[in-house]
Amino acid sequence: MLFPTLEFAIFFAIILPLAWLLRRWENVWKIFLLTVSYIFYGSWDPTFLILIIFLSSVIYFGSVMISKSFIAWHRKLYLTLIICITLGLLGFYKYYNFFTESMNILLTGIGLGNVFPWFDIALPIGISFITFQGIGYAVDVYRGEIDVNPSLMGMIDFFTFKAFFPQLVAGPIVRAKTFLPQFKSNYTSGIPNIQLAFSLILGGLFKKVVLSSYLQTHIVDKVLNTPFNYSPAEILLAIYGFSVQIYCDFSGYTDIAIGIALLLGFQLPENFNSPYRAVNIQDFWRRWHISLSTWLRDYLYIPLGGNRKGNIRTYINLIITMLLGGLWHGASMTFVIWGGAHGIALAVHKLWQEMRIKYRLNLFQENNYLPKIIKGISIFITFHFVSFLWVFFYHKELGNALNVFQAMFSPMKPLVELEIYIVLSIFIGLIIHFIGDYLTRIHISVQKLNPLAIPLFVNTMLLLIIIKMGPSIVPPFIYFQF
Repeated sequence: MLFPTLEFAIFFAIILPLAWLLRRWENVWKIFLLTVSYIFYGSWDPTFLILIIFLSSVIYFGSVMISKSFIAWHRKLYLTLIICITLGLLGFYKYYNFFTESMNILLTGIGLGNVFPWFDIALPIGISFITFQGIGYAVDVYRGEIDVNPSLMGMIDFFTFKAFFPQLVAGPIVRAKTFLPQFKSNYTSGIPNIQLAFSLILGGLFKKVVLSSYLQTHIVDKVLNTPFNYSPAEILLAIYGFSVQIYCDFSGYTDIAIGIALLLGFQLPENFNSPYRAVNIQDFWRRWHISLSTWLRDYLYIPLGGNRKGNIRTYINLIITMLLGGLWHGASMTFVIWGGAHGIALAVHKLWQEMRIKYRLNLFQENNYLPKIIKGISIFITFHFVSFLWVFFYHKELGNALNVFQAMFSPMKPLVELEIYIVLSIFIGLIIHFIGDYLTRIHISVQKLNPLAIPLFVNTMLLLIIIKMGPSIVPPFIYFQF
């Protein structure tokens, strides 16, 4: 059940008034939210419900055992079991066939043949998000940052937190200490920011349905899948197109998810902050998929030692963190290269920062134009570094990714297909990326106009424009595969 479909619109139109009607009965309201979340997730495949209920049970009851134990090694044992079980399931679904294929190739090379069987495994939607969110909860309980409610309704709270449908399949990765307090009565009595919710939902739909879908079908898939049929200029444009597509696709989903959650009375965290405005790779990861980057920082980078064990160890920790972040996206050498390159870039940036401090290399003087020039160059370099690495993110086969770069640097060919609407879509996507907050504020102001017919007319027209400009079948969100 995709957000930009009539099926979901009917689903949400039914549950929204019911959710507000049931708010006065807190326990019934929570059970209702849990039920509709399971219906939403089960709409893809009912068997996926078994997985999410099992994972929720392991994490919840394991966390209860952590909270009740006062013996350090018992607590550590329970946490280890939770992590092993959850990551074991994630590894089976996402990496089993990658592992068996690699091992069989190795064993065949030494004459043992195919030893490990290959299974046709259906990857549950959003399993990586579900797993990371659950591990974060268990670790927070272990650290004493949140308390576990061992009652029946406490369990219902946790299961609803794990299955809350707006953010279930593609994030943002919501943390329990942010979400669970919103079940309290003082959070559920106010009227939500309806204008902001509508602005986020319509903006997200435009980014996904119109821009992302158009770029995917009109240039990105055609050019990046058959790069030798196109000129270097068109390949470069396709790379720019995918940079805009993946931003519009993923941030569009996030905007819709946050807007839907707002209408239900919940606030989800920000997940994007103009990432292509970043002046360096560290700044990029503070702006892109914020909930994942902060999760990797708090639950992987810092436990590895962070920057507390010397410079060399810091560089290694950065590279390991991003390598595992790449593998989190999928079992493919291209994801390893993508994550490893980002990790190396973060390490190099960290080294450069230390050299600047040590040798007092202050390039940002006051009262001259040099800072603006350097900032512009830094944004340009960072954007292109990120964009070229998106090629490895796009392709699951290393050879296909390398073909893109080989074709881009091959002898010049005449342009095959360069529509003005493609360039216009990329340009509009970047404009929305850079001034999206300003456009949101304008839209909110319009919705506050009187009489009510004005904002109603504006929102209706915007929705009709999105429907008219969008394809008949909207492609799935990119991050659903993770």
